[in-house]
Amino acid sequence: MSSEEDFTPLGIAGLVIYCSLACVVISSFVWRRLFRQSKLQKGALIIQRVFRAILLCFLLSRIVWLSLLLEGMQEELISFITNRLSFAFFFSAYTLVLFYWAETYHQNYYDSSKFMPLLGSLFVVVNIAFWIFQWTLILLFALYDSTKEGNPFYELNI
Repeated sequence: MSSEEDFTPLGIAGLVIYCSLACVVISSFVWRRLFRQSKLQKGALIIQRVFRAILLCFLLSRIVWLSLLLEGMQEELISFITNRLSFAFFFSAYTLVLFYWAETYHQNYYDSSKFMPLLGSLFVVVNIAFWIFQWTLILLFALYDSTKEGNPFYELNI
């Protein structure tokens, strides 16, 4: 039995899970639009929307990546790109949650008038640097040789 045949049940299970989560995120977008009963501040609502949008992008890129793997295109450039992008979307969503928790913590326990603008700027700088790094990896992979075998940039593919 080949490794590709071993992957098929896991790939299908992954597709089902990612598609289910994407449906939940899309339904949360629709639910929030239909029932605007939130007592949250405007900033918190914006963070929720941004988080859901990033999470949806992550799920969609992961669905595309798993679909490509199931089609046997694991060594193609598009597979590498969708895997890198899904990781970048996940990182952005994770840092958004992390910085939101830090902001909430400092608002509750410290005088955060000087810290909050710095925290927002730090979030933007970290994510921009990370996205530049990801696109650099993608370009180097494409320029070097867009195959898996012997490509040092493919080894960075998580």
